[in-house]
Amino acid sequence: MKDSTIKKAAYYARVSTLGQKERDTIAAQIDELETRISSSGEILDEKHKYIDNGVSGTLDTTPTLKRLVDDAFEGSYDKLYVTHPDRLARSLDRQLSLSAGLKKAGVEIVFTKFEVEKNIEGTLFLNMLGVIAQYERDSIIRRLMTGRIKKIKNGKVFGNIPPFGYNLIKKADGVENRYVINEAEAAVVKLIFQLWDDGLNLSSIARELDARGIRGRRERPMWRPETIRILLKNETYAGTTYYNKYKSIESKSNPVKGKNTSRSLNPKDQWYPIKVPAIISRKVFNHVQDTYNARTRRFSPNK
Repeated sequence: MKDSTIKKAAYYARVSTLGQKERDTIAAQIDELETRISSSGEILDEKHKYIDNGVSGTLDTTPTLKRLVDDAFEGSYDKLYVTHPDRLARSLDRQLSLSAGLKKAGVEIVFTKFEVEKNIEGTLFLNMLGVIAQYERDSIIRRLMTGRIKKIKNGKVFGNIPPFGYNLIKKADGVENRYVINEAEAAVVKLIFQLWDDGLNLSSIARELDARGIRGRRERPMWRPETIRILLKNETYAGTTYYNKYKSIESKSNPVKGKNTSRSLNPKDQWYPIKVPAIISRKVFNHVQDTYNARTRRFSPNK
């Protein structure tokens, strides 16, 4: 059985047309790279030996480099061995661009004659790679936000599951995703706000809904005090929902390595309002917020 833990290696060797002396180093490069890979115990397939012999390093790309990058994004190999960054390209910006692209594809790059963590040039190279990666992330976010803000102004809502009380109508005929009121659920929302205004607390409202046989979506019981609290605090019911209100974060109580399974509020100046049909009036919503805050303060253990 094949050991899936053994990494698949590749190497890239290049000499340009600058002179016979440099061209003669291709054999030395190959020997060094193959020796290094052999000592690592990694798998080296013939098709993953990428060699440009007599090709100018000033070129933005070569057919061999293009194949190397394409194979990287297809997951054909895990590690790429190169003697030095200037073998990838002559210019620093092209070296950084290729290195960043390969890293994005999940490929680890090993420079056999350039210890990136043990000299000033290597540290600078790594720092510049980080700057480029951050710039690319920021550029993607900016482009994404610009496009989404334009759609928000046209009334588009984001997400696939609308709040209780609404149905989501998918984009059609040039009209963006939007909420429409679900009259049956909206009646329950209005009842909850009314029960709160009548003086019932969260637990009492949940029990009252259960006693009346009112079910949630898909006929499942859903009435718990926390569910009622979230519903009462949801400004969507007053006609305004928000994009970018929350950000994903790692859960403190139940962390999963590498995954953001919880969320927290973004600063309010980063929220983007989206107008939706209101189920209750702004006056009623604000009144409920005031009474909720007042009751919370009244029963706070710190009072």
